[in-house]
Order: sequence, then C-alpha cells, then structure tokens
Amino acid sequence: MLQRKQTLYLLMSAVLSAVCMFLPVGTFVSEKMGADAEFYNIAIKNMDGTMDYSVCVLFVVLLLSLISTVFNIFMFKNRKLQSKLCKTNMIILLLWYVGYAYFGFNGMDGSVFQFSAVAIMPFLALLGQFLANRGIVADEELIRSMDRIR
Repeated sequence: MLQRKQTLYLLMSAVLSAVCMFLPVGTFVSEKMGADAEFYNIAIKNMDGTMDYSVCVLFVVLLLSLISTVFNIFMFKNRKLQSKLCKTNMIILLLWYVGYAYFGFNGMDGSVFQFSAVAIMPFLALLGQFLANRGIVADEELIRSMDRIR
C-alpha cells in the first residue's frame, strides 16, 4: 500500500523516457528553405534520407534511464537502494538535457534549431523520479518511526 504512488511515478517516468526515445525532439531549419533535418535521439535524419548517428549518445542515456527505472520499480523491498537509483536517474536525465543542448546548438551549420514539445518528456520523467524519491524517503521515515520504542 505504501509503494503504490511511487510505483506509478516510476512507471510514468519509464513510459515517458521510452516514448521520447523514438520521437523527434527537434528540427533544424535553414534560413532559406524549410526543414533541413529532424533531430531524433538516435540520429539526425536529413531530408535527403541520410542519417547522422553522432547524437546516439542521447539514445543511450535515455535507454540507461529506462532500464534503471524499470529495475527500480522492482526494488521496493530495499528502499535505500531505490532512493539512490532515483537520485541517479535524476542526474542521468539532467545529463540528457546537457547533451540535448549541446547537439541542438552545435548540430548543423547554417541552420536554426527548433525545439519540439517532445523534449519536455525527460523533464516530466525527472519530475516523476523526484516525486517517487520523495515518497520513498517518507516511507522509510515512517517505517523507522514505527520501530522506535515510545
């Protein structure tokens, strides 16, 4: 009963990370014409069909976060480890934004980077990790308070 909210937050975080991995998170638009390329987590897809896999680090970061979150869901008996995994996932998701900003602003010459609404999904996953961690810590404090002699 105590873990229900935390599990839902972690599940939400996992789903958002998984969905974000496969949707375009931005576009590169040249100043002369329309869209030059779509920016996915695994590659930059140019309009001529070529793929540039230099941004696949973002995909790996989200995959790492997804695997860690799914593992974290089943660690409900070890709240200390679960809390540490939540904090690690929050750092991983913040690193995704660092990489996203780097590749977005240094992506293609002569093009302007336009953000996509999908890029907010890792932030929502980070928020889910934060709320889950807060609940896990509260559960741990509740359990410890019950163990004390009054």
